[in-house]
Amino acid sequence: MPSLSAILIAKNEEAHIGRALASLHGLADEIILVDSESTDRTVDIAKKFTEKIVTRAFEGFGAQKNFARGLATGDWILHIDADEEVSPALRDEIRTVIRNAAVDFLFLPVVTEFLGRPLTHLGGTNLRLFRRAAGQWDNKKVHEQIQRTSDHSTVRLRDEDTRLLTTPLTHHSHYQTLQGYFERQERYTTGDAEEMLRSGSDRFGRPVPKTAHVFSRVWRQFVLPKKQFLKLLLYRRGILDGWQGWLWCVVSAQYEHTMWRKYFALRRSRL
Repeated sequence: MPSLSAILIAKNEEAHIGRALASLHGLADEIILVDSESTDRTVDIAKKFTEKIVTRAFEGFGAQKNFARGLATGDWILHIDADEEVSPALRDEIRTVIRNAAVDFLFLPVVTEFLGRPLTHLGGTNLRLFRRAAGQWDNKKVHEQIQRTSDHSTVRLRDEDTRLLTTPLTHHSHYQTLQGYFERQERYTTGDAEEMLRSGSDRFGRPVPKTAHVFSRVWRQFVLPKKQFLKLLLYRRGILDGWQGWLWCVVSAQYEHTMWRKYFALRRSRL
């Protein structure tokens, strides 16, 4: 049976970390937690589940996860967030698939809970399981992606060396209140804007404008968020996830608007 290392990064996650670590019991051969100098009981709770806990100042999501990967010894890496949970059904599927996998990278469906409701129609997919020797994260501070160690190309779903599992990972999330959502949105949109200015591309790898032309600003700050709202509400059928689904579509569109507004403000400030 191939060995599996589960890695998590966390800061001040005492409300969630126990559930996440408990869900890995019976699946992972080792659990590695890299803690970003928590000031709550995160580390104390984690000690009940693993001895492999390292404190490290936060330098960005990509760098933090790669540090955790460097501590791992398993044939496979499974990464979950501190507010996520691996169900018994997903544990069984992971065990089966890594025993017989013909590919290096395995994507998981992810179902997020928002204001108490699982958004089953708005669920996404995320690369969370891969052969340790085959991949590592890029160094983006937010919205980091896994790259192949062979040629540093970004791994995309439907590449020949990927596969999508069927059982979802549960993302309980910090989005149990709108305040929690907007606090995280504030941090992430700032990180996105700074990363776009640094790299010249957005979180999907698309080039960002090098000028702050009025048409470019209007298109990205107002037109693209509206397209995002309609895409999630109708094409992704968020309308079927109740009022929580509708509100998720609204705040997701607002995320796009806020991110681009901050990006153009940063461009102006650094000219």
